[in-house]
Amino acid sequence: MDIGGVAVNVVGLVLVSAVFLSVAGAAKAGTLPPNGAVGIRTRATKANDAAWYAGHIAGAPVLKLGGAGGLVLAVVAAAVLIIARASTPALVISLAGYAAILAAAIISAVKANAAARPLAGGGPGGRPSSSSS
Repeated sequence: MDIGGVAVNVVGLVLVSAVFLSVAGAAKAGTLPPNGAVGIRTRATKANDAAWYAGHIAGAPVLKLGGAGGLVLAVVAAAVLIIARASTPALVISLAGYAAILAAAIISAVKANAAARPLAGGGPGGRPSSSSS
């Protein structure tokens, strides 16, 4: 990939990392309201407001770590690209940043789901428990 393409990749990583950091901050502060566009969206976290906030507070630290990791790797990739003019190593570093973001998204969803489930109706995945009568 040419230097311009890698630069676009790095800029994208910066933007995604910034979104993760922003969502993590709002989630930790409890100021990210339930919505259909932004946040950790599992069946349990979407069940009700209490489950949404509990899940986001639980998932926020991992989102923050992923965003920070992505941002650090974006800076390193940019430095390699600018100083060494080495597009392949910069691309590999930026892809590692995207992998960190993806891992953080998955882990935060698992943590958020676990925290939200008890508030979401009791059953697995937030579904109401069915009882035989």
